[in-house]
Amino acid sequence: MKFFVGIGSYQLDLGHCCSLKDKRQIIKSVVDRIGKIKGCGAAEVGAQDIWKNGSVAVTCTSTSYKMVVGMLDNARKTIESCGVEIINEAQWIVNPEDLTVRLWDQEE
Repeated sequence: MKFFVGIGSYQLDLGHCCSLKDKRQIIKSVVDRIGKIKGCGAAEVGAQDIWKNGSVAVTCTSTSYKMVVGMLDNARKTIESCGVEIINEAQWIVNPEDLTVRLWDQEE
């Protein structure tokens, strides 16, 4: 079966936050809203103790390449709709069938 995995990494400017509590509320809102996109998941992945910056990773899967592109685009739009500025982003789309190494094939 052919499917695609989308991965997005977003560094966020949270300069308007005044505390870690403010930051965590915003990040939680972003992660929860992205999680409502069918086939997507998100998590805070870096800068967890810095309240002026944040980092969120997004993953999504589908049997359609175009659908994965759309989900990553929706995730970016969702972040921006929360009033958060994206200062750096990277996105990848992978077809696992094209990878040469599978975890269960590796020798320890």
